[in-house]
Amino acid sequence: MPMKKKPLPCPKCGSRLMDADECVQTQARVFDPYDQGPPRDRWRPDYYIKCRKCGTKIAFRKLDIQKQPILSTEHDAALLFGVASNNDVRA
Repeated sequence: MPMKKKPLPCPKCGSRLMDADECVQTQARVFDPYDQGPPRDRWRPDYYIKCRKCGTKIAFRKLDIQKQPILSTEHDAALLFGVASNNDVRA
């Protein structure tokens, strides 16, 4: 099953910067190297990217990843981990 993607736009000009998996929640801000406040209150990004259209430096942070099931059935899990499931017949 192919991964579903969503575009992540530049917060300044709106052009597409990159794509992310549909289940990943992100937050974007224009990069500010002089972020005020104590270190524990500062906004800490995970990724940085520069917009090709307007040249603005953008900081991205992953907020939440919704877990998607990797294995659809008990049989798939048994095949992956090499354990016999109730439906397997081994001779």
